Amino acid sequence: MRIKYSYEDKLKAVRRIIDEGMSIRESARILETTPSNVRMWKQLFLAHGPDALKYKRTNYDGTFKVAVIEYMHKHNLSQVETAVHFGITQGALIGMWERQYNSKGYSAFAHNGVCMEEHEKMVDIPKKTESLQEEVLLLRMENEYLKNCKP
Repeated sequence: MRIKYSYEDKLKAVRRIIDEGMSIRESARILETTPSNVRMWKQLFLAHGPDALKYKRTNYDGTFKVAVIEYMHKHNLSQVETAVHFGITQGALIGMWERQYNSKGYSAFAHNGVCMEEHEKMVDIPKKTESLQEEVLLLRMENEYLKNCKP
């Protein structure tokens, strides 16, 4: 099984399902991938169009990660549904972010995704400033969420 698939491969897999009525399982077998990959590609395609299948190397900031996880929890969505909603092509990222969030909360994403423990080794942050930083992080998270909401 290949790890990376080209845009053309993904598009063909989805087109076989939509245009030809092929099952997700059969389309996945032809491409030698898992049905879950093809299912996600299909959902991305339907929600955001063919460009959603293109690989985007993106560095998501901590604020965005927290907004994604909180949106998922608030709307009781699966990791895949959340990834599709936000147009994130690598659904496994959502699971990783959720584990970090569940173990460390907001601080797991402070300083652009660097865990707070690692940052505290470099800089000692006074307790008074911590609450202000958390408030700023919450405001940034809310702002990022509102920017990414689709009407």
